[in-house]
Amino acid sequence: CLIERSSAGEPIVIYVVGEQTLPNHNSDIAAGYLSLVSTLTRQHLVAQRQAHLTQYFSPKVVDLLMRPGGRSSAEGDPRIMEATSLIFDLRGFCLSTEAAATDLLRWQKELRSMMDTVSREVFAHEGTVIDYQGDGCFAAWGVPFEQPGQAQLAVDCALRILEQLKTIPLQSLSSPSGPVCGIAIAKGQVLAGSMTSSRHFKYGLLGTSVNCASRVETLTKPGRLDAPLLVTEEVARLLDVTRTPFVRAGRVALAGMETLVDVYEVLDPARALSSAGPAARWEALLCMLEGVRQVADLKELQAAIGAPAPADDPRVRWLQAQCRQLEDPAQLSRWDGVVRYEK
Repeated sequence: CLIERSSAGEPIVIYVVGEQTLPNHNSDIAAGYLSLVSTLTRQHLVAQRQAHLTQYFSPKVVDLLMRPGGRSSAEGDPRIMEATSLIFDLRGFCLSTEAAATDLLRWQKELRSMMDTVSREVFAHEGTVIDYQGDGCFAAWGVPFEQPGQAQLAVDCALRILEQLKTIPLQSLSSPSGPVCGIAIAKGQVLAGSMTSSRHFKYGLLGTSVNCASRVETLTKPGRLDAPLLVTEEVARLLDVTRTPFVRAGRVALAGMETLVDVYEVLDPARALSSAGPAARWEALLCMLEGVRQVADLKELQAAIGAPAPADDPRVRWLQAQCRQLEDPAQLSRWDGVVRYEK
């Protein structure tokens, strides 16, 4: 009789029974048979577990989890860890599927293609897929093991996703208004581990930074901050602006959260604002906007915007839209420099 354990940790008993008497009470045949079956079972269970883990973890993390004691890092009691959360979401997908309820299979094929791209880049950048949420994906770095440089890895992954999606031929999920997706990244302490019932294991994260990333992602859409990739200050502080250019997009009040958050747009190097001079000028204009309290302040800002500026840049267009809103006396009287959007 031998005992192996399944991928869920449940014991598997392997035994041999029979009525035939072995010659000279020799048990070598039965022992050899048990040993062979046990070895094959163990190899099958290891391969089964490894195949399961590769759906969520990068190859490097899977290797660590498969080592002795590695399992407890993912399936043990939840632990407090420093993690970077990435939220990816398709734009307009719910509206698309509503408009094409009779042709959901076509939508699903394109959705799967996009999610394959997202997952592949997450794993290539040593991240972990925490969950697929319909037309979105939640990935993280720094779990289930500590990970130096996690913020830069997450941002590099997001930039690569945006680049890859430009090469995918889309018909059903194309977006005439701009980038087909929005990505937000936040960093902070989380509770990482099994977040479901005692009978069902599912690795998950809980924490303010996770909620923050989810809410910041909603600001990436046109009509809001109109930026395909937004990160929080905790992430931006860890980036090398000469390698990964970014500018502050504004100070925002997030739904359901009391703390105000400075959010930053990570820029394509081809953008004019990616250079130090234009970026500094943009920050000066943004500070002027945040300091507007009366009509004279607004007129001064509008005159400053009128000077040579990359007018076609989404950040400048957003700034001009904010100025137009503040021309309404009621809007101006309520303005305190904090960007707020309706839920």
